[in-house]
Amino acid sequence: MYYQSKSIRSARAIRSKALLFTLLFHIALIGYFTYGANLPLTELLPEAVLDFLGMNTPEASDVPIP
Repeated sequence: MYYQSKSIRSARAIRSKALLFTLLFHIALIGYFTYGANLPLTELLPEAVLDFLGMNTPEASDVPIP
């Protein structure tokens, strides 16, 4: 019984560390691409993500809006 609870706690700690490392890595990668490369974030992210974040701006059309 003791070994089972110890292994469960160990697995939970490993998963937590992996998730934290993954999040920090991706945040650093996105930060580098946006600030280090002088590219706007809207050019890097796909349309679906931009729609979800509310950052998608419609392109100006040639048809006037009444």
